[in-house]
Amino acid sequence: MPPTCRFLGSEDVKPSGTHPVAAGGFADIWEAIYDGRKVALKSYRCYMRFNVAQAVERFCTEVRVCGLLHSTEVNAIPLVGFYSTEAHPFALVYEYMDGLDLKQYLSNEPGARKLKLLTNIAQSLSGMVNLGIIHRDLRAANILVDKDGTPRIAGLGNVRIPSHSTARAAESEIGIDRLGRSRVEPPLALSPNVTGPTQPTEASEMYYAFGVMAFEILTGHPPFFELPGIAARNAMMTGRRPPRPNRPEVSDRLWAMVERCLHVVPSQRMSFREAVHLLETELRNGSSS
Repeated sequence: MPPTCRFLGSEDVKPSGTHPVAAGGFADIWEAIYDGRKVALKSYRCYMRFNVAQAVERFCTEVRVCGLLHSTEVNAIPLVGFYSTEAHPFALVYEYMDGLDLKQYLSNEPGARKLKLLTNIAQSLSGMVNLGIIHRDLRAANILVDKDGTPRIAGLGNVRIPSHSTARAAESEIGIDRLGRSRVEPPLALSPNVTGPTQPTEASEMYYAFGVMAFEILTGHPPFFELPGIAARNAMMTGRRPPRPNRPEVSDRLWAMVERCLHVVPSQRMSFREAVHLLETELRNGSSS
């Protein structure tokens, strides 16, 4: 766990409000006050015996991920400490992100430096993969942009991490969004699988999810947005790739990256190492996006 973390109790952290500000399949997010400043309290729900076991596993997974990411170049939300009371038996205290998720940020900031955002995200995800950490819910809602415009990786309770000599799995989280709507499968769940000698790996599924996110960042909408929901999902499942947008900021190299990430054959997808190199080159060359 991060060495700067500490155990916090009811005398340290004061939750505010009567309702959480956000919710997922296994946890609620509350605003709280700690040391005179606003923090985010992520409280895992425990209401059944089976659910308690899941909450403990998720809690421990998230703590371990935060420890692995400490003092790395991965931009994650800083963990302040652990919190436990009767009302919130398994909770984590994070620095409060007084910003927006990636989709909201792009909507509110039409002049955002999209190429810089993409580069920073790819750098963080590359660092995670290098540590053996596989994000299982990689999508725009789990990228939070802070007040300085830096994208930070969220959703760290839904990852696969190395545990001693084997990987430890965290089950897929299906929750509700901030508007209370049911959340459908994340983009990597839509990654088309190809039968044959080449089998998909979890890293390749992250590359695919990054391609979906890159398309949304560059165009302002998800792939196949013009199709009804089920038709868009079927298009992704059958390996179709969206047409190239007619936008001057989407260079040949950027579009080649998107197409590689969305390749139907997992082994042909562009890795984060390759994507970071391409994006950094585009930045140095002064791309307008």
